[in-house]
Amino acid sequence: STVLMRVENSEVLLCDGVATVTDENKHRFVEFLERWKLYEGISEQINAMAKGLGKVLPEDLRQEMHGLLTPMEIAQLLSGLGTLNVEDWETHTAYTHGLHKESNVVRWFWQVVRDWANSEEVLLPQLLQFVTGSARVPVGGFSELVGFNGAKHAFTLAGANHLSKQALPVAHTCICTLDMPPYPDLETCRHKMTQMLRLGRSHFDEGAGQAET
Repeated sequence: STVLMRVENSEVLLCDGVATVTDENKHRFVEFLERWKLYEGISEQINAMAKGLGKVLPEDLRQEMHGLLTPMEIAQLLSGLGTLNVEDWETHTAYTHGLHKESNVVRWFWQVVRDWANSEEVLLPQLLQFVTGSARVPVGGFSELVGFNGAKHAFTLAGANHLSKQALPVAHTCICTLDMPPYPDLETCRHKMTQMLRLGRSHFDEGAGQAET
């Protein structure tokens, strides 16, 4: 009978009738363990993902992509780019509701973003996700950014004079837009943007009722 070895909470086939790893069979065991970890142990999830992908991309298109693109390129087409270029971001940003490139709050916004890029780069994808719903950008960069309806929609900064100078920025992810209150200076803008991300990543019961820091 086949003997299965238990690895953590899973069973891995070593070989028929053998239940002990020794110096002689350890390489064989590692081969089986690797196959289990990478394929067999997650086969149900992989099959579900493949089924879903098949509904989005027909078989003939997948075969064509397979011949033209590397696996990494296909992953980028599906998931987007993880590296954010601040210059590209700023170049392809739109402004509305009274804001323009030379508005104080716009200049302060980009100063904070550039400072994060130099010292706290992890905050950049958090900012993008807060405003757009995704921490990645499409292949082609920010010029290819899309809203929730699938149509192209530029990252947008909107004036929010209806909000107080101590309010947090407000995101509209379906249209990739961030409402910026009329902050009086750079440091207030920096503090509110940082607080926005901190509270935006908290569960309701974690963020509610917290004193400002």
